[in-house]
Amino acid sequence: MLSAVVKDHFILWEPRDVVGGDIYWYGAWGDGCLVLLGDCTGHGVPGAFMTLISIGALERAMNEVEGGDIGKLISRMHQYIQVSLSQHYEGGESDDGIELGACYFMPDQPQMTFVGARFDLFIAEQAEVSLIKGIKKGLGYRHIPYAQGYEETI
Repeated sequence: MLSAVVKDHFILWEPRDVVGGDIYWYGAWGDGCLVLLGDCTGHGVPGAFMTLISIGALERAMNEVEGGDIGKLISRMHQYIQVSLSQHYEGGESDDGIELGACYFMPDQPQMTFVGARFDLFIAEQAEVSLIKGIKKGLGYRHIPYAQGYEETI
């Protein structure tokens, strides 16, 4: 699917377990394409449950947020995860979540938008590698404010 819109790319996918908390997701959204890579808390079955919660939060948020506004998308996803795990109020006990990086681009356009939630983006151009740092807050987790915003970098 990704090969249909991006010529020069590769995917290195080596999850620790067959079932676990790693996410690699790609799909159309709005007029462009969204690529998401994430690492949920937990390994094996507990990580897989966090993966299911995170993908559910992503799908719900995508239905609400206008295509291309990935800062708002990731913020809404964070809220859904907190509500699912009862982390949005003082008495919540769960402290699970996900760290992720999300990129949104329009095919045949020279720019891309990135949001990093405890995830950084490395860009390789010829012999140079540059780094775009994400913010230091993941999604979910008890200590992160419900209204947490996530910065977009273009």
